[in-house]
Amino acid sequence: MPGSKIVLVGLVDDWKLWRAKEVVEALAEKEGGEAVDLDFQALFEPEWEAWRDAKTQALGGGAIAHTKSPLVTLNDAYVGGLDELTGFANGELEGALGEPDALEDAPYKKVPTARSPPRACHRA
Repeated sequence: MPGSKIVLVGLVDDWKLWRAKEVVEALAEKEGGEAVDLDFQALFEPEWEAWRDAKTQALGGGAIAHTKSPLVTLNDAYVGGLDELTGFANGELEGALGEPDALEDAPYKKVPTARSPPRACHRA
């Protein structure tokens, strides 16, 4: 991956964007830190939607159907989102990142709020 340019853009409040950044940083560390040129942008929703629409149209192909944050490209080729990036990185890092489902414990992942258990209805 020496000399690779990775574009990573997504919603500022999306945990997958921040996890994807960690994945890219792990790839850069493997290569000595200088081999990966990262263009990282954390955007608010209106800017994200405008950027995503323009980028997917420019990339064409499978990118046109991409709607979720983040969006990743490698050397101007469409990669996908976090799952696709993790799969690619696992190949480069010989499986060191684990499966995408292992991200369930990510500390920045939004956790559903606890709800009270349903009340039982008693009839007299």
